[in-house]
Amino acid sequence: MVNSNKPLDLKNRTYREEYPFSLWGRKWKQGMKSDYLGNYLFGYVGKGYLESSDAYLKVGAGVAQGWSDKNPLKYLENIINGNYGDNPGDAKMIQD
Repeated sequence: MVNSNKPLDLKNRTYREEYPFSLWGRKWKQGMKSDYLGNYLFGYVGKGYLESSDAYLKVGAGVAQGWSDKNPLKYLENIINGNYGDNPGDAKMIQD
């Protein structure tokens, strides 16, 4: 569900390969980041449909981020900083 370039990776999803438009990657009003909707959807589906706890979702997203980044030091830093291994701010977006 959280893998890069998979069907639910909204921030990287394009309309067509030859037309690099992404509804999800556009600038949303009031400075909303392009990855907000992907993180929000992950939390929405995980909490609402899969009935997962906030901590479980955040840890899972952190592990996926660590795996994607392939940078163990960054992953540990994001755990120490209270981000569950995920990029700063992503855990809050998941819980929104």
